[in-house]
Amino acid sequence: MRKILIVGGMRRGGGITEFIITNYSKIETEELNFDFVNTIGLTDYEEYIKSKKWGLFYIRPLKKGPLKHYLDWYSFLKRNHKKYKAIHFHNESLHNFLPIIMAKLFRIENIIVHAHNTYNLKTGKFKHFFHKVGKKCVSRVGDYFFACSMNAGRFFFSKKAIKNDKVEVINNGIEIERFAFIEQERERIRASFNLRHQIVIGHVGRFEYQKNHEFIIEVFYEFHQYNQSSILMLVGMGPDEEKIKEKVKNLNLEKNVLFLGIRKDVNKIMEAMDVLLFPSIFEGLGIVLIEAQATGLPCLVSDIIAEEALCSPKIQTLSLALSAKEWAKKIQVLVTDDTERKNQHGLLREKGYSSNEVSMRLNDFYINL
Repeated sequence: MRKILIVGGMRRGGGITEFIITNYSKIETEELNFDFVNTIGLTDYEEYIKSKKWGLFYIRPLKKGPLKHYLDWYSFLKRNHKKYKAIHFHNESLHNFLPIIMAKLFRIENIIVHAHNTYNLKTGKFKHFFHKVGKKCVSRVGDYFFACSMNAGRFFFSKKAIKNDKVEVINNGIEIERFAFIEQERERIRASFNLRHQIVIGHVGRFEYQKNHEFIIEVFYEFHQYNQSSILMLVGMGPDEEKIKEKVKNLNLEKNVLFLGIRKDVNKIMEAMDVLLFPSIFEGLGIVLIEAQATGLPCLVSDIIAEEALCSPKIQTLSLALSAKEWAKKIQVLVTDDTERKNQHGLLREKGYSSNEVSMRLNDFYINL
């Protein structure tokens, strides 16, 4: 049996966590066994991981102190490095690249670095500087380079790695069948929120800078001026939530904006929506967009979204340089389009977004190491 160490995720509502839970849970073979490293200090998935009989180890978070964090890594790798055939890092950035270097120094045979995001300088000059250092180091010490999109791959890995086709795109697989559009179910979900004929604009994402919630509220404000019965649904939690609630209050939109928190029924919530608004400032791919497109939901997204995520004819892009009023006008076009809403399951399978296909691809990769 081959043991594989998985690093990353473990936060409910996070894209990396969603990828790991959805795709690794489908890998069921006696030839592989997984251990997981939790480096964020949360226990959201502890019970689930134990139920799968996977191993789970905790490393103190970097934000609690670099010395403690790296001492934990050193101690863990010193004790356990001989157990593993491979270590697979699922990262949002490379600012914390030292554990990857340490894995190399302990001679773990196969080091896999998986890019799940992009970001820009506004996320912090300190973090951005160390990401650039990490990019140079990781491209030298890594053995395999994966990315959720080529945008993410270019952000993580050297031009040489890209040029030599060493970066492989692994799609963010979803359980396509869960994200279906059924008219009767749509009506049931809308009724549960006391919604009938209202236009429902939705967003799913963590409340943080990347997801651009302030702009979402501004766009909805402009749209609401001409559509007084419209509703905005916000699914997720995060550090900026209270700030966004205050903005909603200041614009007198409290009765029209629903803060739904983290939901286990996002697939059902999407059925109730008329448009998904997704003006992210940066994204690796945007797994929410794949889920939304599966249900046939029209989507209005920023033009930084990776080309790989633009599958459905009902997805439209706009520049963030345009005003909130221009975005609101585009939403009006989308909601007045009388084209029948249909599931896009076949299209997404064709594009390789089925979690069954992705999990089989990972399974074969690990077994053939």
